[in-house]
Amino acid sequence: MKRPTNPMLMDFQITEDHILKGILQTARSRRQIKDNQVISSMWPVLSVLAGPTLSRPHYISYNCQEKNSYTSGSVFQANLNFTLFDHFHTEAKHFGFSNFTTGTDDDQVYALYYCKGDVDAADCLDCVEAAATKITKACKFWKEGIVWFEECTLRYANRTIFSIDEEDPYKLYYNDTGIVTEHQLDQYKQVFDTTMDALINQAAYSQGTLPGFATKQINLSTSGILEGLAQCTPDIVGRPCYRCLRTALRLRDTWANTVVFLPSCLIRYDLYETVLLSPPSQPPPPQQGLHIGIIVAVIIVVVLLIVLALIGGWFLLYKPRPQGDEDSVSGLQRLTSAQVKKMTRNFTKVLGEGACGVVYRGKLLGSSKKVAIKLLNKLDDLTQFNNEIDVLRMVRHSNVVSLLGYCQDPKTLALVCEYMDKGDLKDRLSGSCSLSWRQRLQIAIDTATGLAYLHDNCDYPIVHRDVKPANILLHEIDGELTAKVADFGYSKIFPAKDVTTLQTRIIGTCGYIAPEYSLNGLLNNKIDVYSFGVVLIQLITGKAPRREDNGVKSFQEGLETKDIENILDSKVGRDVGHASVWKAAEVANSCVNNEPNKRPNMSQIVSDLTQSLDMELRKNEVSSRTSSSPMFISNPLYLGSISEVPELQQISDSDNPKGKKKLGTESPIAPPEARKNSGNFCIGSTSKASSPVTLDTNSEDREGYPGSCGDGSSSRYITCLIVSDIVQEVPEEEAAQ
Repeated sequence: MKRPTNPMLMDFQITEDHILKGILQTARSRRQIKDNQVISSMWPVLSVLAGPTLSRPHYISYNCQEKNSYTSGSVFQANLNFTLFDHFHTEAKHFGFSNFTTGTDDDQVYALYYCKGDVDAADCLDCVEAAATKITKACKFWKEGIVWFEECTLRYANRTIFSIDEEDPYKLYYNDTGIVTEHQLDQYKQVFDTTMDALINQAAYSQGTLPGFATKQINLSTSGILEGLAQCTPDIVGRPCYRCLRTALRLRDTWANTVVFLPSCLIRYDLYETVLLSPPSQPPPPQQGLHIGIIVAVIIVVVLLIVLALIGGWFLLYKPRPQGDEDSVSGLQRLTSAQVKKMTRNFTKVLGEGACGVVYRGKLLGSSKKVAIKLLNKLDDLTQFNNEIDVLRMVRHSNVVSLLGYCQDPKTLALVCEYMDKGDLKDRLSGSCSLSWRQRLQIAIDTATGLAYLHDNCDYPIVHRDVKPANILLHEIDGELTAKVADFGYSKIFPAKDVTTLQTRIIGTCGYIAPEYSLNGLLNNKIDVYSFGVVLIQLITGKAPRREDNGVKSFQEGLETKDIENILDSKVGRDVGHASVWKAAEVANSCVNNEPNKRPNMSQIVSDLTQSLDMELRKNEVSSRTSSSPMFISNPLYLGSISEVPELQQISDSDNPKGKKKLGTESPIAPPEARKNSGNFCIGSTSKASSPVTLDTNSEDREGYPGSCGDGSSSRYITCLIVSDIVQEVPEEEAAQ
């Protein structure tokens, strides 16, 4: 067993900063230095009573290197489990850092962890155990992974990772315990730069009790404190540590990113607003014994209040309720863990698995109704679980997944939702079962309708923050697919309808996050519009966003070249109305506009996509009538090259009566003599009209050719059914339809 180098002892140390943040913060005076010694002697008692119960590992993110894999039951898996669950469990009881390797060749495991320098031994152990469980599930069967918690970092690989400062992968994180905005911190930029420079040098080159770790606190004003932290793994102290921390500082591209995690180091800063009371100018000298007695009494009262609050919180949060008990606020059924187990038949039928937990199929007790039961990972914070309940108990809409019940006890966190039998959009787009263009449009309309409801029609506006195909669930009703928006763990409820923007931590899925949100953390409903635009692009192209490219740029380049054939997903086929595709493409392009105020709202998107669907349905109706009546002549009126619209090209000679000239063969515009005395009607999408129009081409005072808009402007694509008296008579009622 390899002993870790440069171990960080986790003995809890009280400094003046710890004390000043405690009970005596509002009673500063020069005579408090002696009194602080009393507080220091009692602090370990307070930390034992409150610390382990109040704190829990706070999960941030993970990354798997999906290159080399291992199999279940392999030697590599055995070595990995031994390292993470046995060896690190023992080490974390005593050390804040450990690296270890076991095995040989393809079965060799290199692993390390390090805890944040201001975390005590008990919390370090809890975090390492949580990290080991998280990474073995999240990166199952991959030979390299890393997981970040607020309290610790853990990584493993099938290659050496010791004494190396690596820049990738990294994680930018917004820590919302402080108050950080560009307006607040821009004025302190010089102070910030000086503070971080000092921290980086101290962490890299100081030979203290905690190598590679440094913290600093600066009073910015009478109402603000800037705290900074820098830390490296102890095996890269010196120049490698300095280089790693400099890289982390460079990656912090905005004030909103208050924490930057790299594999071997991290930086963090927070701005806290505080009220510091100035000491009286000439206070009378108090009696020393009385002063200390008051302090001790205050501490005892605080400890008792903490204990009572913890007991009361446990009963409120975890006290089991009778089976079938109903939430008095929302009418939701609150279930026990035993009921959830019974509903899922002991968790046997898995529908899907994600980073936050597993979704099972089950049935409501005493009913044949199928439900989806989302079992959350107990290691994740309760915040996401409670947030999803808060959102779903507020909403009732046909395009939003319904919450039927939940379970919240020390053993189980579960959400019981309506069952969607066709899975999610992500699987349908990547699977072998292709979606037709009409189905894709309907899914987009349903999703946009659900989001429009959340933004505009709820009592309190809701921004989803994680719109993506995996969170769009599908259900079949009478042979038609219906889409519903799901997964509200990251959603944000706005306090009032007139509040349009909030400063929040940055949450979402890479590739779908609006660029301005990733920079400043300012949240509004246009964030969802951008994410929806990326989803719509995926519906059109069939291409999922990648880590380095979300597909927006290549999609926009395709629009500029008008290369609709190569933009459209090949699985859709070519029997699609190009006018409908172009309309949807324009909507998608407007959604991903880099300027948020130029993006449409979700209600407008619903209207525009409905027009696109109408175009497709009319095209199919026209095609059906044309194919069933060979005397009808389909003539494309496109002011450009006919070859650009292959499905609107002229019918074959076999469809034309013998001896009759085929219209439009010499020009995309039907000659005037062919239009004379004919009962023509046109269906199409004009460049100015917002919906399919019917144009009367017989009107003598109308300018332009058939397909003009009456004001001299021309339409993009118009299909005319030439029904002349030479070919076939059409009743006026039918022509008017």
